[in-house]
Amino acid sequence: MATKKATTEEQVQEQATQEQTVTETAEAQAKAVSAPAAKPREAQAVAEVPTALESLSVLADRHRVPAWMQQALLRFMGWLDDKSVSDEEYTAALEQLKTRRIGGGRR
Repeated sequence: MATKKATTEEQVQEQATQEQTVTETAEAQAKAVSAPAAKPREAQAVAEVPTALESLSVLADRHRVPAWMQQALLRFMGWLDDKSVSDEEYTAALEQLKTRRIGGGRR
């Protein structure tokens, strides 16, 4: 009987340690799940860093825009030659110029 009682106590201890291990594992997984949720916010903060502004003439050379189209873009957008814009803004302006309504004047 004493051996049965001892084995029963050992089994109870084993179950307790297993439950504790499961609980610790579950807590670790919960922390691991919540930690990546913070990383996209950090990535968004990094993504919101303003892009570098560049001269319109540099952007025209990079995008191989002819001189007549560059002048049309300046007039269409109301920009001056010395303005600096981001590459994304310049590309969007080119798209607007290419898809504008003919004879519609400025935007």
